[in-house]
Amino acid sequence: MVQDAETYKDEDQAYEKKVTAINSLETSTYGMRNLVDSEECTFSDTDKTLIREKVEETIQWIDNNRSAEVDEIEHKQKELTDLMTSCQQQPENKGPTIDEMD
Repeated sequence: MVQDAETYKDEDQAYEKKVTAINSLETSTYGMRNLVDSEECTFSDTDKTLIREKVEETIQWIDNNRSAEVDEIEHKQKELTDLMTSCQQQPENKGPTIDEMD
């Protein structure tokens, strides 16, 4: 019985980590979309288009990959973060930081 509890505890912790990762990815994705669509966004039209495309791609990926492993989810999160960082580093883009987006 104690052994079963330990087994389920490990499974529960793994599931909790997965749910936390997917929730974080969803929050970041929708936050990026809201940021780009806001009037305060100063990104170039090209960067806005790139971000919107990546956001839509990520939303579809989330919808189709609910059973993805944590490392896959974290990889998608990194792709979004890298894109946003790249856009923010463009001289013509003086928008909010990633921390402000969260």
